[in-house]
Amino acid sequence: VVSSAVETSVGLAAGLALAAALPDLPYACGLGTLSLLEGDVVGDPLVPVAGEIEVRRPVVDEEALRRWEAPAAGWRGRALDAQAELGGPAVIGVAP
Repeated sequence: VVSSAVETSVGLAAGLALAAALPDLPYACGLGTLSLLEGDVVGDPLVPVAGEIEVRRPVVDEEALRRWEAPAAGWRGRALDAQAELGGPAVIGVAP
């Protein structure tokens, strides 16, 4: 069984490729999670039709990507807080 962690079509494509490459897949996969998001970063999302998703490489839509872009500073702060909480070494040269 291959499952997703609520990803955009970009992440789902990797799970789909894995599922398609397995020689035996007797159970349903949990890859129809895109509907749990408010949107996607591709123009032609990987959504299930009659319980199946077409295996293909999605193309990122730059406008959609900008629409869902999160401020880097917030994510960088979260990563540094998590690192400090876990007692990791100091980060040197964090990308802007």
